[in-house]
Amino acid sequence: MYSAEISRKNPGCFIFLLDQSASMEDPFGGSSDRRKADELATIINKLIHNLSIRCAKGDSMYDYFHVGVIGYGQDTVVKSAFDGPLTGKDLIPISELANNPLRIEDRTKKADDGAGGLVEQTVKFPLWFEPRHVGGTPMSSAFKMAAEIVQRWVAEHPKGFPPIVINITDGEATDGDPVPEAKALCSLAGDPVPRHRNPSREPPVIDALHPVSAAPFSIEAFSCQKAGNARSEYEDAWAIRGSDSPTRCRVAVADGATESSFSALWAALLVESFVRGRSHGPDFFKQLGAIRRLWRRKIRGRPMAWYAAEKARRGAYAAFVGASLNAVNHGWRAVAIGDCCLLHVTGAPPNRALAKAFPLTRSEEFGSSPFLVGSVKKNDDDPLPHVRVIEGVLEANDILFFASDALAAWLLRRAERGEPAWDAIEGIRTREDFEALVAQAREDKTRNDDMTLVRLQRNGGERGAI
Repeated sequence: MYSAEISRKNPGCFIFLLDQSASMEDPFGGSSDRRKADELATIINKLIHNLSIRCAKGDSMYDYFHVGVIGYGQDTVVKSAFDGPLTGKDLIPISELANNPLRIEDRTKKADDGAGGLVEQTVKFPLWFEPRHVGGTPMSSAFKMAAEIVQRWVAEHPKGFPPIVINITDGEATDGDPVPEAKALCSLAGDPVPRHRNPSREPPVIDALHPVSAAPFSIEAFSCQKAGNARSEYEDAWAIRGSDSPTRCRVAVADGATESSFSALWAALLVESFVRGRSHGPDFFKQLGAIRRLWRRKIRGRPMAWYAAEKARRGAYAAFVGASLNAVNHGWRAVAIGDCCLLHVTGAPPNRALAKAFPLTRSEEFGSSPFLVGSVKKNDDDPLPHVRVIEGVLEANDILFFASDALAAWLLRRAERGEPAWDAIEGIRTREDFEALVAQAREDKTRNDDMTLVRLQRNGGERGAI
């Protein structure tokens, strides 16, 4: 399966070819009041709307994509279809496109009210294109222009994901056979061999080691952001707190979903709420109303562009794992949703072994769409059926590792192939140690993601050396 990173450093490219010939004035699908040109304008406006929202992060826009739109009609006219301040530009970053629509309309849509009903909401809907329909269909020329743009883009981004060109038309070309031009376009490519970036040459920025003494437990936390990102873009969160009893403590890790908005804030609210509370089962997820309101309050009133406001309206999402520990009976109880994991390792070095993995137990169980808990309550995403609970006992030399998904998947994969890394992560003492571990995981083709590790063991247990 082909894969390539799409990031601000290695953006993707979309080019849309729009048939704006006279035949686009014909009725669409038998409708008497809806023309093909109307439907085409709706399609392209929605596509750009959705791409913009996907690239929105908080109140900012990240240039994950460059977008071009070519219109062809008027017999031989092929040109950029952008109007207004974008007139004449053939390929632009998504941020420039999102911030320069022709106009923004207020539209009403029905939304889930979180209580089983629907409520009408006014949302901003930008428009970049108006319906057009005149002349012939110079489709061959459109493919040729697209090839010139793609060739230039590929030269600038040789290791980027292959450009995607979408042609939307209702008929045949009027300027010759378009097949040769289309084949020439398809033959263009960047680096023909999918490459895995060498993260060891791009050292991650590592957060400082955080030693914590919570009751009779020794706890240390490490974290780093995705390679190539600033520290402010880290979207995981962790929290540790002693309870109202000197023999208890609580630990939590959450992984904010990159695809959602203000997810770092939501992840932080989840872990802080857990460690400051007393719930250690499904009831925790029944009591999210207060932090959901706090999340809304913290973003309310912030000046936002239309795309940031729309994405914030949809809410933030995160995976979560939290545990409560009792030093008297050495018991622990954990609750989780999504793919943040707790790994219970037993034994002494060099014979440590995995006793329990929770909530996922095998590396192949990690996927791209785990169920996540959201900051906006919706009727169709009740978290309770997806909550998992587990209990255990922490013996003298045992260790609990709490890890966000990318790191947990790598640790399980290492254990499955007979190359466990338990001694290595137990032996981390410094920032440099964790940096080396993260680089090793990424060199081992682990997904480039934020990584968080919290290590917990009983005070007085024997700590081994690597």
